[in-house]
Amino acid sequence: MFPVTGECGTITHFVGIQHDVTERQEAEQAALLASAQVASVLNSITEGCFSLDRNWTCTYMNAQAGEWLDRRPEDIVGKNIWAEFPEAVDSAFYATYHEAMRTQQFGQCETFYAPLGKWLEARAYPAADGLTVFFMDITSRKEHEIVLVYAGTHRAGILRDGDRMFRQCGRSNDQLGHSVFR
Repeated sequence: MFPVTGECGTITHFVGIQHDVTERQEAEQAALLASAQVASVLNSITEGCFSLDRNWTCTYMNAQAGEWLDRRPEDIVGKNIWAEFPEAVDSAFYATYHEAMRTQQFGQCETFYAPLGKWLEARAYPAADGLTVFFMDITSRKEHEIVLVYAGTHRAGILRDGDRMFRQCGRSNDQLGHSVFR
């Protein structure tokens, strides 16, 4: 509001400029609601998820990622991922994320991350403003794979030793052991 004065210098009336900001406020509210909905969805999934900007600063991390990485998301968001996880530099993760960011193409890797003692599978999805990574703890699956590979590569020894053990118990390998390895 601005006062308007007459010839005598006295205020005769006021002039006001009004601008309707309802549309802008509604758009801001809708954006906040959409952001909250996305965060809710990402926090409900069973995969870890985090987003990085082009400077490798973490812009989002869901609760599952924090749990698997043994870090609180609020302690990572706003920080450089490589400074927070220096052991990951020169790892398959580092190479995959950099390649995905450079080429703007999907990237995927799985590797053992020694600081956590876990096998992790990561899928990196690039965007113009950064990278979003979804990952899973695949340690259990890898342990089963190792058992299967060992059993497959040592089958003859297992069957021979198993046959001796089963004979001592009065059963032959033909009765029990072969069905296990078919």
